[in-house]
Amino acid sequence: MTDYASQGKTRPYNVVNLSHCKNFQSIYTCLSRSSSAAGTLIIQGFNSAKITQGLSGHLRQEFRELNILDEITMKIYEGHISTSFAEPLRNTMIYKYQNKIQIKNKKNSWHNATKCTDTEVSIKILKKDEAWNLNMYKNIFDTTNIIKENKIVQQEFNSQNINNNKLFLTSVIPNNFCNRSPLGLTWDSTDYSCAYDSLFTILHHMWNEGQFNHKKYFENGTHYLQLLHTNFHSLRSNQGTLEIIRDHLRIILNHNKPLQYRFGKNYTNLDELIRDFTTEASYGTSKLQCLNCNFTIQKPYSYLQDYTAVGWCSSDYEKLKHTASIQEYLNYKIIKNLERTNKKCPNCFRYNKKDFPLYTTQCLNKLPAILIFALAPWIDINNLLFQES
Repeated sequence: MTDYASQGKTRPYNVVNLSHCKNFQSIYTCLSRSSSAAGTLIIQGFNSAKITQGLSGHLRQEFRELNILDEITMKIYEGHISTSFAEPLRNTMIYKYQNKIQIKNKKNSWHNATKCTDTEVSIKILKKDEAWNLNMYKNIFDTTNIIKENKIVQQEFNSQNINNNKLFLTSVIPNNFCNRSPLGLTWDSTDYSCAYDSLFTILHHMWNEGQFNHKKYFENGTHYLQLLHTNFHSLRSNQGTLEIIRDHLRIILNHNKPLQYRFGKNYTNLDELIRDFTTEASYGTSKLQCLNCNFTIQKPYSYLQDYTAVGWCSSDYEKLKHTASIQEYLNYKIIKNLERTNKKCPNCFRYNKKDFPLYTTQCLNKLPAILIFALAPWIDINNLLFQES
């Protein structure tokens, strides 16, 4: 389990490996999952400088500014300074306060790690704070002919006013468009695009294969997948590049989920991105049956989906003796024929006052057009994925 996945959990026995933690925030997250020091076991050495060398410059400055804002708020509330110090944006507020009221370390209760030296100031020059900029949703390229059915993006994009030169770094799709090898994207080093590049390259290759099932899947998929499908069509007439399509989809994703899909040197969670581009349709049926009175409950069986987690259940790890191929794990999860469960038949108990067990039968009605697996580390990928029948 990663530090990210462990957030919010409390573990009486917390075994941690801190050797790969990038910073002290990661180390804190790992260790703070423990309910006691006695239940914590660090299994490997780690770089202690990450928790002893002090705060980074940006983080120290952030804490300093928060301390000053707290101080300004308190003094305004208590009437020690005028309300004229209140500004709508932090930069101008701190700059104004700092120039009129001298901030001395000996008079405040700041932590030693955040105190300024005699040569340091909190804000050296006044900068205009950035306001919310809706212009980022404009001036990409003219998509009015590409996405006619998209009701979210209603602005007309003017291709003559593009400010971002990186959109033209790669050439348009060549004439031999039906080349069988996947066409990749140029990585964006300004707004990290790793997750988008890897997923969109694979999806474009599948779309370009032109199989009937894949075509239907793109046409009837999630809203984002339909947008991708429509944009892929534009490439056939040399309208833009894969990089332009990626950046256009990123803007829409950021608009709808700004905390999940950020710009800049931020990493995108590939798991969340895949879930937004795949459906949650059920492809199987699960039936609970009483062999005594033939009472039956039937419902969709939703384990196997377009995006399926393989091996992440701890009880499965124990039952399969810590090793399994993808095929073996799917067989274990899906194939069940009159397997006894702990559930009791409500019909028999109601009329006969007897407990009879329910038996489960599971089957797949069809396979998904696309199969993406999120594999747990213990799943053996060297074995055959699917055995020949």
